[in-house]
Amino acid sequence: MTLNPVTAYPFLILSEDRKQVKRGEKLQFYRNSPQRYDVWSCVVAKEGFSTGRHYWEVSVGESKDWKLGVVSESAQRKGLFDMSPSNGYYALWWSGSQLRALTTPPLTKVKNPPKLRQVGVFLDVDEGQVSFYNVKSGSEIYSFTGSSEFTERMFPLLGTGDKEVPLVLMTTQQHLT
Repeated sequence: MTLNPVTAYPFLILSEDRKQVKRGEKLQFYRNSPQRYDVWSCVVAKEGFSTGRHYWEVSVGESKDWKLGVVSESAQRKGLFDMSPSNGYYALWWSGSQLRALTTPPLTKVKNPPKLRQVGVFLDVDEGQVSFYNVKSGSEIYSFTGSSEFTERMFPLLGTGDKEVPLVLMTTQQHLT
C-alpha cells in the first residue's frame, strides 16, 4: 500500500517510497487535481477496495495531530466540509489531547488509549464496517458499524498537521477471507 501524491494536500511531504507523510513548512510542487485536498491536510492511498475484508497498520508515533481511516471514492475533497460518514469519511482524529471519531457533528469523544503509537485499521467493505485497534494491546479503539455494505471503492486516508513526526504506513496489509 502506498500514498497517492495526486491526492495530497499541497503542504504535505510524502517520502520517496510513498509510505510516510508529514506536514511541511512550504507549499510542495504538486499539480492541481480534482482529487487533491485543498483545505484538509490529508492524503489517500493509491489502492482502493471494492469488496472483501482488509487490515493495515499506521505508526502515529508521538504525532500531535493525525487523522486515520477510509474515504469513499466519490467523497468531496475540495473546500471545507464535515469529514463524517454522511460525506463518505470514516476516520479518527487525534488533536494532541483528545481522540475523536469523525461522526456527524458533534464529533464523538473516544477514550484515549495510553501511549497509542500504532493503529490498526480493519475495513469490511461488504458489511460496511471500519474498526480501529491499538496494535500494542490488541484492543478495539472504535468502530463505525450499522452501515449497509459500501457501494463504491473505499480508500485508506491519512491526515496530519504535524511537521515533526511523520505518519508511516506499515508493511502489514492483509486481505482477509
